[in-house]
Parts: sequence; C-alpha cells; structure tokens
Amino acid sequence: MIHAWNSAQRAAKDSAMRALAVEIITSLESYHKIKGSYPDSLRILCITNFPDGSTQKMIEQFQYKSDGNTLALDWNELHIKR
Repeated sequence: MIHAWNSAQRAAKDSAMRALAVEIITSLESYHKIKGSYPDSLRILCITNFPDGSTQKMIEQFQYKSDGNTLALDWNELHIKR
C-alpha cells in the first residue's frame, strides 16, 4: 500500500514538473520575443499559472543556462535546448 502511494506521489510530481516546464518554455519564448534574448535566470520570469499543482518553489529544481541567444533547461530526464 505504501509503495502504491509513493508511486502515485512521484507520478503527480512528475506531471506537475512537466506541465511547469511547458509554462517555463512558453514564458522564455515570450521573453525572447519581447527582449530579443533569453534571460540570465528563471527568476526574472513572471510565472503566474502553475498547472497540475506545481508551485513557485518547483522552478528551483530546473537547471537553466543561457547565453542570451540559446538556452538549456534540464530536470531529470527532461532536456530542452533552443
């Protein structure tokens, strides 16, 4: 029973993180369109929609790098490069 509960919690967190990744990428692309470059940090983004139960604190779990022209966003097995 505990194993099933833990599995369900991991699946819910994974779903929330993937939904948040989509929200972050959307925000990054909007920022790039307006400013002409990607931000140095995810902290500069104003994300107000937290889908699937994600939270502001979850953003800190993403690894983000940008030189202004390209970006890399990573979390576990999720790797996004633009």
